[in-house]
Amino acid sequence: MQQEKFDLIIEGGWVIDGLGGARRRADVAVAGERIAAIGDLSHAAATRRLDARGKIVAPGFIDSHGHDDLMFVEKPGLEWKTSQGITSVVVGNCGVSGAPAPLPGNTAAALALLGETPLFADMHAYFDTLRTQQPMINVAALVGHANLRLAAMRDPAAAPTPDEQRAMERMLADALAAGAVGFSTGLAYQPGGAAEQAELDGLARVAAAEGALHTSHIRNEGDDVEAAVDEVLSVGRNTGCATVLSHHKCMMPRNWGKSRATLANIDRARAEGVDVALDIYPYPGSSTILIPER
Repeated sequence: MQQEKFDLIIEGGWVIDGLGGARRRADVAVAGERIAAIGDLSHAAATRRLDARGKIVAPGFIDSHGHDDLMFVEKPGLEWKTSQGITSVVVGNCGVSGAPAPLPGNTAAALALLGETPLFADMHAYFDTLRTQQPMINVAALVGHANLRLAAMRDPAAAPTPDEQRAMERMLADALAAGAVGFSTGLAYQPGGAAEQAELDGLARVAAAEGALHTSHIRNEGDDVEAAVDEVLSVGRNTGCATVLSHHKCMMPRNWGKSRATLANIDRARAEGVDVALDIYPYPGSSTILIPER
């Protein structure tokens, strides 16, 4: 039987496959665009061999919290991601996303995080454009709660009327049907900060029914961080919606140490059956803007 000849063997590296097991030293063979074998391939034939000794061999990193929604359209090469080994990114965080577009006259300062391209009418149009653009990395998109308010409410700084609440819930269901993986809230920003519990619970029930999730830039990350964490936990507890607390932190020195309470409350919610997790960023600074007094 003729031995298969691989296109590439990455040899001698530490393989971390993302499945939760310990790293292991192994060779990785590639044929075409697929991983074809993993193990001791020292005697296998290959067109090209790449020495990975002393290096990590991994399928790529997932950036779990990005604001590159419109960059997938404007700069689909995404070099600032690929140069770091990132192969997938979750966008639409903190309540703002590439779709749906606001009603005429409605806007929000946080939308400036996304880019210069006009927002898309809905997630169907956004994903259709991405399929045409064929960006270099994978995207998982959340729909922003601010977008839903801006697209459904004549006065997005107010409480929604029953009709406006139903409109937001329909838009969310439509976004999920188009391929969005959930919705995000930016409760520290406007207009998301105007939302109260019933509004958030209503949207979370729509997401939960589709197996989707809710991520949240919580209402306060400083003096009132404990109450803000509890608010988002209560949404998950009330609705059964999977929940992620975005870039969890306790800001400013007087609040350092409050994480003992917030993390304990998160652990308690998990023990009660709430499907909740958190992410953090690996640097000690503010990402939206740099504020000297902080």
